[in-house]
Amino acid sequence: MMRMMGGGGDSLLMMGMDPERMRLSFARGSGRVRGTLADRARVGTCGFSQLAFYPVPYPSAPPSVPATLCPPAARPLPPCCPPPATLRPTLRPSTRAQREVKDKGKHEHYAERFGAVELDCLYYRVPAKATFESWRRLADSKPAKSSKAGRAAAYELVPKCNDFFTHKKRLIVDDAFRERWAGFMDKCALLGDTCPALLMQVPHPPPPWPPCMAAPRLSRSPTPPRRIHRQFNGTDKAGLCFKRTEATHARLVAFAALVTESAAVHRASSFDPIFVLEFRHASWFCEEVYALVEAHPRLTLVQIHHAHCKGKFGQLADGWYPSDAVASRLWKDKLCYVRPHGTTGFTTGDYGRAKMATLARRMQAFLAANPGAKAYAFFNNDASFTMAGEVPSKYGQPSSCVCDGYALAEALSDQ
Repeated sequence: MMRMMGGGGDSLLMMGMDPERMRLSFARGSGRVRGTLADRARVGTCGFSQLAFYPVPYPSAPPSVPATLCPPAARPLPPCCPPPATLRPTLRPSTRAQREVKDKGKHEHYAERFGAVELDCLYYRVPAKATFESWRRLADSKPAKSSKAGRAAAYELVPKCNDFFTHKKRLIVDDAFRERWAGFMDKCALLGDTCPALLMQVPHPPPPWPPCMAAPRLSRSPTPPRRIHRQFNGTDKAGLCFKRTEATHARLVAFAALVTESAAVHRASSFDPIFVLEFRHASWFCEEVYALVEAHPRLTLVQIHHAHCKGKFGQLADGWYPSDAVASRLWKDKLCYVRPHGTTGFTTGDYGRAKMATLARRMQAFLAANPGAKAYAFFNNDASFTMAGEVPSKYGQPSSCVCDGYALAEALSDQ
């Protein structure tokens, strides 16, 4: 690899690149934990797109190119709208990435490198049963293929629940919710024991409208923008905001009862997941919610990390939520579930090897205190591809979620 880059570690440093990070970037299978924790700790990313491996951002458009012909990420914003931290760059897969996935699917390309995946695609659309069966076959095929290479022998799948339940119904458990839920659970049950958990990402209220959106109506939208904003802030009659109130807490209690019913239906099969809730508003991080989750045998909370994106997390200050002490209490005899979202904005920014070593020690402490439990970490910082001072190579760079996942797996491994 050093020859390919044109020199040794000193040359890479002169180019502004971190040779240790590049070593992790080009390693194969280094997202899998090895050693004594190989069967109990899993590292992965939120989705398995090949763009996570060696992407190349489209360059910014030169001044002579009209803005309408620029890629979306290069178009200028109105003066009254500062560039949002959540704006993703426009990307294309590099030639190297295309070559690596040419003879195999994106999922198999990913599964060769990590021990678990969060199936975020289900949030947008629930595919047919045949797709779930193909995912199960892929998970079952990994032990036979990977055991020859001395890797961890399991590959696990964590579905993310469809937005119908969380963002459209807002956990209002009515007949329509129950009907769709039964079908969704029947499909997820096809994954069997390869599905240790299901993620429920609860929505958040958006930040206030910027001045440029204060017009009576949005272009091509029949609904005035301020009314759309009221709907998501819970000030209309529908009460669609998911801040914690007596009404929304009652929805969570009803959903917990539905989880108990679902567990009873599938108890005879090997499908027995833990339901993991991700809250994105400060009002939910309270003792009333902790007591409900702690008392329920199939519910727990995600520990999230975010920075410089308060609008995405209900004005939560930067940091980890819930705290380490509370998370360990809620995970007891269930599972550890960590979901870092980025260090410089939503889905952007590297965590780095030092922070991953600290996270590994926390996960190891949980596993030592809970001998029968497992630990999972899924990285969502997939919208950044270079660290400060780095010069992207012509082969492209892996995204931050891949590099941080490799670093955490290495820290968790003891061989």
